[in-house]
Amino acid sequence: MQSHRFSRAAYAYLTWLRRWPGGGSTRAGKSLPTIQKREPSPYDERVQLITWYSPTLGTTKHLHIFLPPSYEHVRRRYPVLYLLRGHEREWLHRDEDGSRAGSNVIDVYLRLYKEGVVGPMILAMPSLTSVDGTVHGLGIDWLQPTPHTPGSGRWEQYLRHDVVRLVDRHWRTRRGARGVDGFSLGGAVAMKMAAKFPGLFRTAGAYDGTFFYATDDGTSVEASDPILSNAIWEPALGQTRDLQHATANSAANLILQARQSDLDRVTWMPHYGPQHIEPWGSNFYRGEHVVAALKRRAITNALPESVMLDGEHTWRTADRHMAMTLPIHWRVLSS
Repeated sequence: MQSHRFSRAAYAYLTWLRRWPGGGSTRAGKSLPTIQKREPSPYDERVQLITWYSPTLGTTKHLHIFLPPSYEHVRRRYPVLYLLRGHEREWLHRDEDGSRAGSNVIDVYLRLYKEGVVGPMILAMPSLTSVDGTVHGLGIDWLQPTPHTPGSGRWEQYLRHDVVRLVDRHWRTRRGARGVDGFSLGGAVAMKMAAKFPGLFRTAGAYDGTFFYATDDGTSVEASDPILSNAIWEPALGQTRDLQHATANSAANLILQARQSDLDRVTWMPHYGPQHIEPWGSNFYRGEHVVAALKRRAITNALPESVMLDGEHTWRTADRHMAMTLPIHWRVLSS
């Protein structure tokens, strides 16, 4: 029977991926992401919609970027916070799920900015799906690209290599002052990227992240995890799910296997809804699982409470999460 535990060869492969920005593609390493068009976002005129070419995916993508009020007047470099979900509009669309009551994450940020709770930051919202939002990249380099794959299907390297390089190259970013946060699948990607690539992000948050369960020893994802049977994972993990590849993209596993010094460099902010509205209203148990993994590595949640007792799996609550984490992102990234 094939073992799904991390082998010595698997660890060597993961270390190689971590240390080589190109992640296996010499073409991606030699090509630069290129902006094709800038225009106001149709979802919020305070935000720019960027059309650009990703050499890793080999296709055109979109990115929403918000520049702080001082950006055009103060010639300085700014921290960047990446906000992840699926389609790049989701953090901005005031009617994304009907719960927002006319507000979005920019309104949250500007309110905190006006109150002096946060300072000037760049907010970057990259696409993690196809243009129409129907094909989810999941922040994973796919094992089985499909005819509907947007480009190469190498979503992890697209995010790590192209998106970060695009933002650093075209805007005045403060190097080494990057944070990441996300909602649902975006939260799982945010925490995974921070754990897998030391030094890429200094802060990492998630609201109601869709995390895989790790085995007790942290060497594999749980093969019986019901989420693995969802068809959304097939292109990324294979028709017969490749548990080794899932493990290499699992936040809990990566946290349990990481070097302590790498974990200590990140400020962690996992957050999730309450137990009583599981399984459709929150990802309570998956959030608890990641918090437990952090505790095993002596890492304390920077949020005072991991559970939002009146939370739910909605954009209204995701924006409330950002109201709590933005000041922490700012404090760490501006220090």
